[in-house]
Amino acid sequence: MSVNLSVMQRTFHYAELKINRANRHIDEVQANISSFIDDNLSRVTPERDADGRFRIRFDPAPLPADIPLAIGDAFHAMNTSLDYVIWGILDAVGMASNSVHFPCNESRDFLRKSFMEARPNAANPDEYTKAGNNRKLMVAFPSIVDAILCKIEPHAGGRLGIWEIRKADTIDKHQLLIPAIYSIEFSMIEFRDTNSNRSMSASSITIPASGSRIIDLPIFDGKTAKIEIEYQNKPTLHVGFSES
Repeated sequence: MSVNLSVMQRTFHYAELKINRANRHIDEVQANISSFIDDNLSRVTPERDADGRFRIRFDPAPLPADIPLAIGDAFHAMNTSLDYVIWGILDAVGMASNSVHFPCNESRDFLRKSFMEARPNAANPDEYTKAGNNRKLMVAFPSIVDAILCKIEPHAGGRLGIWEIRKADTIDKHQLLIPAIYSIEFSMIEFRDTNSNRSMSASSITIPASGSRIIDLPIFDGKTAKIEIEYQNKPTLHVGFSES
């Protein structure tokens, strides 16, 4: 079987362009997250309760739509690059079609069966089961199929997250990727009273998006304390999406 190397080179060049686009979307996500966290740092405010005791209030800001939008665009660019590769590989040997997609399935067993040839029906030997929808890839490049099944693992829980990327892209094609849950985690914060020079630290503080959180600071005098807040590390944003 002859392989058109110029088609192969063009294919991987196009896939690389898509990956570069995905990286730019990821850069956009990181920049938006950084701005979002900086906004939330300004929402950490000292206050006194009704009895004059000192405390800190955390009021998280709503997650801006630009973050899930850019995440969805990154998933789409990554997913498309995979389809480019498989389509181009088959096009290089004259076997491409519009139904070609990167092999992917939630179940590893179903993924494996998608490469199988047509076989006699066990119940009726005169009838044949239909060949798997990825059979042509197995015929053209069996070594690539072996790499897909054993190294790339494009199924649920696979080592590269390929199935999860395709799943997220499918969701984003039909509706906005809306975070099901998100929270902000402060790994370490130090509170210092500049009047008494007393300080205390708090670690692993998680602020849910659903509401504010208050942390009491009992060691400080509620009447005279003047609190400065020092962040030992930048907070971390945790975002989760629904599967449907």
